[in-house]
Amino acid sequence: MAEELNQIDEAAAIEAELRRLKEEQTTPPTPPEGTDTGIPPVTEEEPKVVVKPEGEDKPPEQESKPPEKTPQQEAVEREGRLRRLLKDQERRNKELEARLAEQQAPKTDEPPKDPTYEDDAAEYLRRRSEQLEQRNNQLEARINAKEQQDQLRRAEDDFSRQHPDYFKARDYLIKNEVEEWELSGLAEQHQATLANSIREGRRNPNFRAYTDHVNRVAQQDDVIEAAERNGRSVEDEAIYQTARDTYINQRGQGMVPAKVYALAQRRGYQVEQAAPQRDSSDVARQRVLQAKEISAATNSLSNASTASGSGSGPKVIRSRNDILALEDAELDSLITSGRYKEL
Repeated sequence: MAEELNQIDEAAAIEAELRRLKEEQTTPPTPPEGTDTGIPPVTEEEPKVVVKPEGEDKPPEQESKPPEKTPQQEAVEREGRLRRLLKDQERRNKELEARLAEQQAPKTDEPPKDPTYEDDAAEYLRRRSEQLEQRNNQLEARINAKEQQDQLRRAEDDFSRQHPDYFKARDYLIKNEVEEWELSGLAEQHQATLANSIREGRRNPNFRAYTDHVNRVAQQDDVIEAAERNGRSVEDEAIYQTARDTYINQRGQGMVPAKVYALAQRRGYQVEQAAPQRDSSDVARQRVLQAKEISAATNSLSNASTASGSGSGPKVIRSRNDILALEDAELDSLITSGRYKEL
């Protein structure tokens, strides 16, 4: 029992010593009174230091209100905004107009430049040979067409001697063919095809003949007048007439005047009847009057005056001038009696 008590006292003493040592380590030693340690005296209540996150220690900024504007300042600012808006709209309008003009402007594709002899001698010679061959074919075709036209014209002249209204019948048939060409829709197709060939001819030498031909047609005075009369551009009128004439020529290939005349009648052409022969007395009178006019224009006035007889009694007709000197009543009597046949 005594040993246990001794152990308790010893433990208590050890614990008390540990507390003392701990207090000495945490509590600074008190210096003697009057010693200047440089440490400010400790008050009873020390201020608490509170650590705040960055930015929380700043006072909230108060919103600054702009100064009120006068009505004059507001009007000036409003006018400035409207001016800027109008300027932006004008700039936008110019941009849109420029884009629209660019889209509507006809695009002309520049033809590819042919190589020169220095660039590629073989290609230059090949293209030159093709161009000359094409040109020769065109000239040969034009010569053949000219010969065919001359031959057809001679045949029409010969046929018109027996049928004086042949050319009227031919024109009637051509007008009928053109009307059918337009009503069938072929006119629009042929004109569109020709227009594409013309555009292609501006950059492709193989189609240049179409462009050159239409350009020549567009320079003719009658084509320019027809364009104004029909409300077309000169080029459109030239395209129309070229397509029309090409169609008519193709339709008329191999048709002799006799067939044209017969086909025109089948299409409704009425053959003109020959004028009835005049009475023989009328024919004789007409011939005498014509002779009188010719003689009056060629003979002098003195010859005409000497040829007319003077004095009374029946006039004796001895020459042509005596007939020309007769009055109208005497001339009618001569024709009625038939004595002019004996002269």
